[in-house]
Amino acid sequence: MGNGDVVYLRGTEVNVQRFGEVIAGNLPAVLVGAVKLWPAISRWDPGRNGLEYMQRLAGTTQIQAITPKSESVFYGHIKGHERVSLTFGSFIDLIISESRVEQASTSPSSNLPTDIVDSYLAQETCSRAESLTTCSPSADQFGTSRKLHCMELYLAQVPIYNREQEGETALSPLMQDISTPLVLDGIEVWNINLWMSMKSSRSSTHYDPYHNVLCVVAGEKRVMLWSPSAAPYLYPLPVYGEASNHSGVDMIAPDYDIHPRFRMALQKAKIVTLQPGDALFIPEGWYHQVDNVGVTIAVNFWWPSQLSMSLGSAMDGYILRRVVSSLLDREKRRILKDKTESSSPPRETLLTESESILSSGGKYLSDSLKGKHSKVEDIQDLTVEEALHLRSLVATALGETNTLASADFRRPEDSNRLHQKQKLITGEDPVSEVFASLGALSLQRVLLVMATQFPRSLRILVMDMLSPAAAELLTMKFEELDGCLEASHQTEFYGKFYSVFENPEAVMAVLLEKKEAFAAEALRKVMLQFLGLSCCPVVA
Repeated sequence: MGNGDVVYLRGTEVNVQRFGEVIAGNLPAVLVGAVKLWPAISRWDPGRNGLEYMQRLAGTTQIQAITPKSESVFYGHIKGHERVSLTFGSFIDLIISESRVEQASTSPSSNLPTDIVDSYLAQETCSRAESLTTCSPSADQFGTSRKLHCMELYLAQVPIYNREQEGETALSPLMQDISTPLVLDGIEVWNINLWMSMKSSRSSTHYDPYHNVLCVVAGEKRVMLWSPSAAPYLYPLPVYGEASNHSGVDMIAPDYDIHPRFRMALQKAKIVTLQPGDALFIPEGWYHQVDNVGVTIAVNFWWPSQLSMSLGSAMDGYILRRVVSSLLDREKRRILKDKTESSSPPRETLLTESESILSSGGKYLSDSLKGKHSKVEDIQDLTVEEALHLRSLVATALGETNTLASADFRRPEDSNRLHQKQKLITGEDPVSEVFASLGALSLQRVLLVMATQFPRSLRILVMDMLSPAAAELLTMKFEELDGCLEASHQTEFYGKFYSVFENPEAVMAVLLEKKEAFAAEALRKVMLQFLGLSCCPVVA
């Protein structure tokens, strides 16, 4: 998937020049200890009454937290969470109450029944968070599930600084304890945000449309990272939706029947662990999923990349076409590469089957071509691999799998019907497998033998048997030949090849139609894998 590596910068390596190289390489980087000298590292430490300190700084500020619809997993998109209005001080009260719940449930000195402890602390929590609307009194208020619902909140992307608001925000008082990391010197930061979890939790997999430096102040964060090229394995939600930057995979219980490629994503993910004082650079477009361990506090810095800054102009439509064309070409190469890697039979199979074709095929040719000017030794001049693949192509034209005999004496409609029946049963595409296996010059030799000795089979093969992938491979081989043959040899080859057909223009039309069908299928996969769109391009 081309995930790349994670760069680790320590000590003197954490500097503007080295960080610029990281940005240029579009790679994530762990900046070890980059913000360890922030006053916030000690002043906001929950173990040193840091929460109470933050409460004094900005406790009356009205904020919005999110509560998950799926336990302990915070989905950034609107369908995956509910928003809750409360004061920053009330949110901190909830964290303190949650800590008491943990202490009560784990303390060996407590002799009270768990349900009584939980009920009491849940009641206390809801009474502290007077503005927390989801904690209004109800009959089941003190049940375990209700307690979790009341207490499971997360502060996500709460602004400390906003460029569009001329810097000032409700949480601006927190700025006194942090500063812009030195590696961002010379970069205009657009947003500084606060992130806080009140207990261990998980965020959904997503990417951001900005460069991002995530700085951990308290707690521990474990981050999984994937490059933008991993999108097909992460099943992004449709580009037209409100959550187009999110993966559609359930992070708690992935359904591998629906998302089979996600297994590969898990194998290829880059995983980093961040401690207080560490920072992580996440390039724009990189997918990431974050696990918060216990109470965590983090601050992040966002700014647009040069790519983002170039968008919004009259060039957008052209850029879109270039990007789609690039992804389309890559997908076509991937499909053909898969066919090439899966199309080579074992060497012993080649040796065994080619002995049969060279002996019986040679005899058949000598019997059936009497009086013609074709040379019997043509087929015997083929290599072992070429001979085997010749047999496969002729047999495919016949809808058979065992013999060359009668190759040019079966009706085309019978051959086509037999071939389609076989393909429906096996799901195979033997013609494209042959084209993928042979080099351009080897395929030329095989096609010349077919044109000379099996012309009807060649006609059936090209006009009726080619799949879209086979047509793409055949024309690719022709392009390779054009690059390595002299002009006179090109003319000689194409003359013999097209002489088999009554109308060479019809052959070209068939090849073009199949090539466009192949490109349309590849485009369908690109649209689904990168944009989350299910569509079927129409080929005229």
